[in-house]
Amino acid sequence: MILRDEPVGEYSRMFRHDGANNILLEKDLGLANGHITVGTPYGAVCSVAGLYAPPYVSSDFDFDLRLFGEKLKTVRYVWYPNMLFREGCARGCAVASGLFLLKGRRAAVMRISIENKTASDVNVPMQAMLAGGVDYVHDWTFSKPIGNKDADLRVEPRRLVKRNNDKYVIVGASIDGMSWFGPGNMWEGALAIRHSAAAVIYFHFCIGGETETAAASRLMFADPAACIIEAQNDLEERAGFIFTRLPRFTSDNTTLQNFYYRSLVHYLTNEWRVDEFIVNPYFSTGSINGGCVCSYLWDFSAGWELHALYKPNAFKEQIKIFLGLDLTKCFAFLPVNGNPNGPWYPVNQEKIVGLVYYHVLITGDASFLQETVNGRTVLDIIIENATHGVKPGEPLMLFDYGIDGEHHLELRRGLPYHGVLPDLNARRHKAFIWAAALCRLAGRTADARLLLSYANEMKALVREQLWCGEKRWFWFINNGVKDIRLTVQMFKLADSGVLDDDMLDGLLSHLNEDEFLSEYGLHSMSKTDPAYDQIDIDNGGGGNCCIFPTLIIEKLYTRGRAAEADDIFRRILWWGDCLPYWGDSMVANYIDYRQDTPLQCTIGGVTGAQCVIFGMMGVSIGFDGTVTVNPHLPAFAGDARLDGLRIGGKVIDIHCERQRYTVIVGGETIVKSYGEPAAIR
Repeated sequence: MILRDEPVGEYSRMFRHDGANNILLEKDLGLANGHITVGTPYGAVCSVAGLYAPPYVSSDFDFDLRLFGEKLKTVRYVWYPNMLFREGCARGCAVASGLFLLKGRRAAVMRISIENKTASDVNVPMQAMLAGGVDYVHDWTFSKPIGNKDADLRVEPRRLVKRNNDKYVIVGASIDGMSWFGPGNMWEGALAIRHSAAAVIYFHFCIGGETETAAASRLMFADPAACIIEAQNDLEERAGFIFTRLPRFTSDNTTLQNFYYRSLVHYLTNEWRVDEFIVNPYFSTGSINGGCVCSYLWDFSAGWELHALYKPNAFKEQIKIFLGLDLTKCFAFLPVNGNPNGPWYPVNQEKIVGLVYYHVLITGDASFLQETVNGRTVLDIIIENATHGVKPGEPLMLFDYGIDGEHHLELRRGLPYHGVLPDLNARRHKAFIWAAALCRLAGRTADARLLLSYANEMKALVREQLWCGEKRWFWFINNGVKDIRLTVQMFKLADSGVLDDDMLDGLLSHLNEDEFLSEYGLHSMSKTDPAYDQIDIDNGGGGNCCIFPTLIIEKLYTRGRAAEADDIFRRILWWGDCLPYWGDSMVANYIDYRQDTPLQCTIGGVTGAQCVIFGMMGVSIGFDGTVTVNPHLPAFAGDARLDGLRIGGKVIDIHCERQRYTVIVGGETIVKSYGEPAAIR
């Protein structure tokens, strides 16, 4: 299906999503361009609901153009990251709208085409219903911000100007003769269209300060068609840039291919370029319709390998903001003022160590370790986080997270998961190893030896004190009492040296239909656990935070457990076909997503492409610059190709066929059998 005015650019169309396949509710669909995100009620052809343009907000903004007195129902629509195309009909007229977010501006323009398909001339009455205030919001947190303060209305020829002190919303129309009917909050007019003819009208929407809204409005009055072309070109340029840094992926399994590109769309929806933010560009945790514009460490860190390939310098600046926080007292920071937000998430320490580790490993930027944040070197901050809970000079002990451990899973049914937590303690093992590697790189060999000794001690403690051979799972210890909580978090240890083969076999024995698996995904809590809660999707059981399955798939491939990785992967491929972008969490036992949070278009969604590159296609890199390729072709794909992987100063193509794989680099072609790694130096 091709709708009127759709872009034809090669890269833009990679991120196109046909509305016929969309399962998102209207409240969760929106557009973003790095300056504004606009709500798009796709069921109506000519509607806009909500303007979120940090730090400006009109959360109750509502615009709906009625023709012939009717709210036009959409019969077809197509979504792009910064554009929405809708079609409908009324009284023998075909109506098509295109909503475009302007390049570099907190503004949008809607092009409406009305084609009279009857044999008679028609006079089309129009009522533009308009509501909403405007405000300035400093704290962009998890929830969608509320900015709806009453605004004075000034009616001008072809413009409505709403003002709350120095904050403005402007709505403009390209046609003359519109009159404002105050008691009904509507802008009324009419349009005469001859038989078998068509008319095109434009409405535009701006939010911000007086100068910028006035300038944007003038621009759209002067040449709205040029603004639309610029918006289309903006998406094509931004989408094309992705593939100057990240590889293209193709497969005969188009659902797998769609999954890869749908994952990458989150780089387009979550990159902001806002002067009022403390770092620019800035990558939000979410963005659509204003939800989760803050930056959560746990979500931001999920794409630590891919970030280092895509925009390493930009991500490094955001990493430095996290390094400057006390990560034992918060989990996020706010973009306008940089203030810390939320309580301590006990996984923070592993996350910040991993972010720095992968940045240095993949970019080769070892000098980053000597940069300073708040007067301390990056390496010193990393060592402090890796050794959090360690008492110098005393034997290493398992860490008791106390009641703070509840912030890890945030379970809702009152059953505990706090105290000595097995997954968090086991993850300290890898944090020690990562920090040791960075110390070796910086020439701090004594620190490296100490950290490796901690890693060895932690591995022994986890096995001796937490592993239950009978249950083939780990205990958690709450006030001295041992208990089991069958959480998906344990599978994240798959590629960690903390697990011996028998322990990994034990954990993976629980990957079955009676416990963690359903037809459409991986559950975050075993269906047999008393804490299981169908409604609590992300950690309570009904499904999973969308980051978790992709990370686990990558880790299983890395550990050589391809069958288990394939099995999980095939169950979640529907994500690439059914959603334009991914929300907080996906349901596992039927096709749906978590709907009780505002976290849409999560930046952690990029882990889908990450698990393809570093998991399925088996790419790894060493500190000496060696790139190793050891791919696995799943049974659900007959071929898979990764072209243009730029890593370690090399450009690498990897082509997987059923019987063999080929690596092409620097004019050399290497043909290998599966299970036989190719080392590129």
